[in-house]
Amino acid sequence: MSWRTPSGPSLGRHTTTAADCVYAFWHGYGGFPERLRSAPELVLPGRTYHLCSGGLDDAIGVEDRFAHGGYWRAALWWPEDRAWFLGSDTDLRTTFVAGSKALVAELLAGALEAFEVSPETGFAHRGDDVNPGPT
Repeated sequence: MSWRTPSGPSLGRHTTTAADCVYAFWHGYGGFPERLRSAPELVLPGRTYHLCSGGLDDAIGVEDRFAHGGYWRAALWWPEDRAWFLGSDTDLRTTFVAGSKALVAELLAGALEAFEVSPETGFAHRGDDVNPGPT
């Protein structure tokens, strides 16, 4: 397996369905290739997403020469067994991972910058005190 995301090995160890994941791409980026534009939609408050499926190895995104960095990246993704959930937002500088205590401990001990948060933790735009954006 070629894990193409730094959290891939950890996420793969904490699901029984690494070959069967759901990826949600925010439709607001625009310019998507037809395979994304024609995908089923997930409508949430304030955001609509195009849904695709694939294995954990597909987490890098959908390749497209017009996308930033060559790939459209999913904003939300999770394995079929729902053992964890990963979410990013175009307006935030943070990615959240919800999962078991074992997964959280593994991510906290890894090489990625990671912090344990609670549902009460604020994450509003410009709310990152560790990596503040431009003022």
